Amino acid sequence: MMTCPHQSRPSGRDRGQFHCALGWFGGSPWLGNCLECQRSGNDTLESKAAFDAKSEAAHPGHRPRVSGCCDRADQW
Repeated sequence: MMTCPHQSRPSGRDRGQFHCALGWFGGSPWLGNCLECQRSGNDTLESKAAFDAKSEAAHPGHRPRVSGCCDRADQW
């Protein structure tokens, strides 16, 4: 099993979701999410920062999200 420096287990639990210090998957990924993240090279601070910048452009923080990721923030 691959290990990620950003992955940890909630205290007192040995199965279920992990904690992600980078905040992928809302900070609570499953093992499969962690493995895919590592395979795709998204387990770096730079990758998360680039994703967050792109997300901010698509969904500005000062505008409420309408109903999901496919709604455009500029159509409010």
